[in-house]
Amino acid sequence: MTTKIHPTHPLNEGVPPREPAPRGLHPAWIGCGVSLLATLASHSLPPNAASSGVALVFLASAYMLCLRIGHSRPPAHYGLSLGGLMDPGALSLSRVARELLQAFGVATLVALIIFPPFWWGFLTWYEPVTPFDFERAFVWEGEHSPAKWLLEMSLWHILGVALPEEAFFRGYLQTSLKDRWTAEWRLGPISLSSAIVASSALFAFGHLATEPHLSRLAVFFPSLLFGVVRGATGGVGAAIFLHAECNLFSQWLAQGYGLT
Repeated sequence: MTTKIHPTHPLNEGVPPREPAPRGLHPAWIGCGVSLLATLASHSLPPNAASSGVALVFLASAYMLCLRIGHSRPPAHYGLSLGGLMDPGALSLSRVARELLQAFGVATLVALIIFPPFWWGFLTWYEPVTPFDFERAFVWEGEHSPAKWLLEMSLWHILGVALPEEAFFRGYLQTSLKDRWTAEWRLGPISLSSAIVASSALFAFGHLATEPHLSRLAVFFPSLLFGVVRGATGGVGAAIFLHAECNLFSQWLAQGYGLT
């Protein structure tokens, strides 16, 4: 005999109610539409404004889809709480600083693990003909200035590239796909889901569309890593820092070997 337990039965105390299945347009189609808008912005705006236009498309889309007032789910559901910056209510500066440092620490730890094999892969793929030059690696606006290079490039890659892309792809898209798809593969603490794979595929094809070179599809693999980090940490903060650090390291190598 099967016994049915009523939802209000004491045995169900403390168990969160099951959320209804999401409705509306599938997030995969929304992801395609936003990526198309970003591609159009990239190709239609003047070269000196194209990157900013793409960033604006992703930021505005993430806001409308996740952060607008009256949204059915809180920013934390999408990993976009950002230490409470995007949450309603009073702001705690100590919480913001603490979570900012934690996210940076996680990202930097992951970066220290992956950068050595990435450097080897960089050399294998590009086969530079000139040796690495540290002075050339830190050239900014025609002058050797490591401090200025690091400050300017860090701010741009964090705020102008990583934040907009991670807010949309790892914040909105990955989360929304996971709300609908449950397929997941675990290897110890590492979890790879169908949502991570799908959002990374769209991330890669978006890069290919804005710059039609097959090598641009290679961003699929770091995107998987960003997705895993976002899932493991519960927010997009560490993914933002890791994304920016990867971009900085790639640019530093390219300049150092005279490839740019």
